[in-house]
Amino acid sequence: MTVRRPLPAARVTKLRARPAGPETIVFVGPTLPAAVFAGCVVRGPVAMGEVLRLAMSRRPPARIAIVDGYFERMAAVWHKEILVAIDRGIEVWGAASMGALRAAELAPFGMKGVGTIWKAFATGKLVADDEVAVTHLPAEYGYRATSDALVNLRDGIARAPHLSAKLRAALVELARKRHYRERSWGALYADARAAGLPATAIDGLAAWVLRWKPDRKAADAMLLAKALAKAPPARTRGPALATAVAAALTKSPGKALTPAAATAVAKASRGALAKAPARKGHVSTPRTWALRRLEEIVDRPRPRPRRR
Repeated sequence: MTVRRPLPAARVTKLRARPAGPETIVFVGPTLPAAVFAGCVVRGPVAMGEVLRLAMSRRPPARIAIVDGYFERMAAVWHKEILVAIDRGIEVWGAASMGALRAAELAPFGMKGVGTIWKAFATGKLVADDEVAVTHLPAEYGYRATSDALVNLRDGIARAPHLSAKLRAALVELARKRHYRERSWGALYADARAAGLPATAIDGLAAWVLRWKPDRKAADAMLLAKALAKAPPARTRGPALATAVAAALTKSPGKALTPAAATAVAKASRGALAKAPARKGHVSTPRTWALRRLEEIVDRPRPRPRRR
């Protein structure tokens, strides 16, 4: 048996140094064309495990932005993997669709939200996740949407002129009753006429939508693109999640904690979160079954090709 000698300190530092990864990775699909996010590495809609894989990679990005994400036919991005990314000092942004949902849910822990849709979810004005759901074509067809999101229908109904408050409410209710796969402006016009709503008003709405093409999701995604281009990512170090938890525990969000109180709360939160060491590196996020399962998926060895 041989005994390994400890490496010199300089050598250890050199081995632990990681090359810098891409500045920003954006997950976007049917909401907006990839070309809008100039200077970013663009991928399709995010799915479960992808954010964790980036966070645990040898070259993690400085920032991750989520617009679109898969669900139903494949598992959606989990909250826990976003927390791992935040805990490792990666900025995580969200807007418009799946990103708006996750940003509203994880805002107390440091995820940044942008846009009207995110604000509506964050304030409780919107609560159903099918508000942003659409069907779309695969990647080879540019993820083109084949249905209209309820948030876009709501936005168009709210902005269209010459509609009474009662008629707007009736139109929103008709749109909400349809399954997200069947929602479209054409289906809404048909449902409105079948329900006996004023034909003149419905024709006026159709003409206005044809002219102005309201798209709240695209508008919010554009706001995200501008925000990413305006400010470079902040490369944070240390237990970012613990700091965010400390802020979330503050009873008066508008009032900053004193340095001593912030240190005490951050220390307590780090102690509560770091219940067990991670297999690879240090992750202070609670090591629940969900996180362990994600790590198993990411770390699953790939079969080696057979030699001929």
